[in-house]
Amino acid sequence: MEEILNRYRDRSYLIEAIHDILDEKDEKSLTDDEIKKIARHFKINTAEVLGVLTFYTMFSVKWKVKHTIRICNSPACYIKGAKELVTFLKNYLGCDKNNIGGNGSFLVEEVECLGLCDVAPAVMIDDKVFGNLNKEKLKKIIEENK
Repeated sequence: MEEILNRYRDRSYLIEAIHDILDEKDEKSLTDDEIKKIARHFKINTAEVLGVLTFYTMFSVKWKVKHTIRICNSPACYIKGAKELVTFLKNYLGCDKNNIGGNGSFLVEEVECLGLCDVAPAVMIDDKVFGNLNKEKLKKIIEENK
């Protein structure tokens, strides 16, 4: 990471630096420590780095949560009610602007496709897949995974 940052001295290259850092990582997200290193390097505060990371959908932050919920928003899932499930889930968990809810236990992410069109609408909680969902089924699954 240091080597990449050293290629960029001016803060106007923040986005390019983040791209290059993420390209080198297996996990395509940044941790709190990495965000702090980037901020120190560019002599900006961490809020500015987080602002860039959360504004652009191509970037990801590794939030410290117990579970990550990925809701498929492919055409098949969308037609079968995925958007309503997203709204329900965010309200049910009390998600903040970073889509973290359930007292910091859950991160809710909308993804383009989980490849589960045959069981739409579908979600993935960590590495477990659930399909043919409605609000009641989703609520039960969340309760079982707290």
